[in-house]
Amino acid sequence: MGNTTLAILDHRLQGGDLRAVVGNEDFGQPTSYRVKTIVQGIKKLAEEFARERGDEGFLRQVQRAMAGNSEVVQRRVAGNMARRQPISVGSEVGTEEKPVKVR
Repeated sequence: MGNTTLAILDHRLQGGDLRAVVGNEDFGQPTSYRVKTIVQGIKKLAEEFARERGDEGFLRQVQRAMAGNSEVVQRRVAGNMARRQPISVGSEVGTEEKPVKVR
């Protein structure tokens, strides 16, 4: 974990809002996407750690602190993937009819 990741974890565990982190110099001026991916990574590592240690209290605290983040990231990734899908017209790529101007 880097310094930004640890600072975001501390911020969330203290009840801080993630929107205050985006672009904030104290956190290294991360973008909203970067913050969301960092939070997703924190959640995954913390859940693994809590399960290995059998610490259900810590696991619940992390899940509450990071709630909702994974859904936001999944929606964004799905949106990005949808925009990158090639669109073909006709039965084969390159065989679509081109409109003809009539005068």
